[in-house]
Amino acid sequence: MQTATIPSLPYELLAMSFKYLAKLTSPERRPLTALHIAHTCRRFREVALNCPELWTTIGGLRRSGAEASDCEWLDFFLERSKALPLDVIVECRAFDITSSEASASRAVPLLDNVYSKCILQLDRWKSVTWRVKCTRGAVLPVEGIEGVGIELSRAKHGRRKRVAPNLKTITFEIDTSQRANKEYLDGYFAQLKSIDFFLNWKMPILEEFNVCDLPYSFEFRPFMWPRRKKDCLNFTSFSGSWMAQGSIASPVDRFLSFGRSLDSLTVLKLSFGRECVPESYLGVHGAGVEFKSVLEFHLSYEHNRKLLFAEMVFGRWRFPKAHTLNLKLGIEPLEDLDGDLRSVVRDIVADIINYPSVKTFNLGITTTSRPSSERAPVIAVDFPISMLPNLQQLNIISSSDLILVDMKYDPDVEPVHQYPFPFVQKISLRVPDHRNWTGWLGLVISRIKVENNWEKFEGLSISREDEEAEVVIAGHEIEDWIKANKFAAGFEPIFEPKYGY
Repeated sequence: MQTATIPSLPYELLAMSFKYLAKLTSPERRPLTALHIAHTCRRFREVALNCPELWTTIGGLRRSGAEASDCEWLDFFLERSKALPLDVIVECRAFDITSSEASASRAVPLLDNVYSKCILQLDRWKSVTWRVKCTRGAVLPVEGIEGVGIELSRAKHGRRKRVAPNLKTITFEIDTSQRANKEYLDGYFAQLKSIDFFLNWKMPILEEFNVCDLPYSFEFRPFMWPRRKKDCLNFTSFSGSWMAQGSIASPVDRFLSFGRSLDSLTVLKLSFGRECVPESYLGVHGAGVEFKSVLEFHLSYEHNRKLLFAEMVFGRWRFPKAHTLNLKLGIEPLEDLDGDLRSVVRDIVADIINYPSVKTFNLGITTTSRPSSERAPVIAVDFPISMLPNLQQLNIISSSDLILVDMKYDPDVEPVHQYPFPFVQKISLRVPDHRNWTGWLGLVISRIKVENNWEKFEGLSISREDEEAEVVIAGHEIEDWIKANKFAAGFEPIFEPKYGY
């Protein structure tokens, strides 16, 4: 029996595999392109040349020595991609400080040449990514950045409003994995802020607007547009990520006035890095902010001691129509935290009362720098799940074992009225030791049973933090599983005084 080789695979299977190869390439290395595939062997070349989808990603400047190649092959990419939508990447890499100024200045006309051709294909653009690679100290041709902005905005075609009929995604991505010096960043972003190349574009189907890893001092220009200029943006999804070091009050405050005026916004994702300091300014000016159209809200605030910011967001912002709530908190070791961890986390989670329409709630809490031999901390948290009457699915991933306490227990009120769970259908837990969750699990399950929702309950999914195996217990097996694991005590309500509140 002859063993099949990769080149002998059917055309359709090879073409499908090639489409995903570039996505699997490590971002630290040069991306795998259709050119690499086409130069592998004759069979690969035949398949690649007859697969237009492989040639739809138009990249920019990459590492040294690749600039001329990009310009040389640009026409070939545009021709081979035929009439398919394009993913355009405006990739500007800073030149190392040891490189000559001649090398840096040579990149300016190359960059201008690449995108003066791309702008002629604006009607085919499906996405555009403005990617900046920062290195340790650099000589960057900043005059070329402004030139590209002008080229993309007006080029040689006057000042008329451009139309990008197929553009769905705009992304600004700042790669600061290698820390650049402050002087370089300040000088570079001063140029980048002056670029609003899509300001005069008409984008009728724009869906996503993403800004990734923006430095704390960088106030993204679109946040400062007047209302009449914001009218050209009707995107439905916004993703914002701010990196470490310094105050984020001013740029986030800019976003508040920008984002809440967008009636089309349905998905909001915010991420903040280590040591971002919100300051009291944000707490005052962010009070009562309401995003009326947002249906999904994702907040990631990882490895940070300033959890007060997340508390302010959940306590002061309103999402009356949100059906999906995703909260991810990275918590430093207990001894390093500012303030009372239990109090802060409890207040954050308690503010989900501002999300009455939530159907899916994802809660992730991780602790860092914990020795493997040390037990995960147990945290008691007020969890007012009864304030989410429409909740259908609850997913919890935690490197700490939380003892969940459902609001204040009143012995004069029937439990069924205090803990209603009429619509909960699935609960998923990934925790160090599920035995610390027995009381809360028992309470939830007993309420589901009282509400006669047993037949709709899909089940309970449990897995340990250090294991891949997952235990799934169907709804009709819950009671037997509880008895087998001695969870009977879990049916008793949990009182706060029991945990020293």
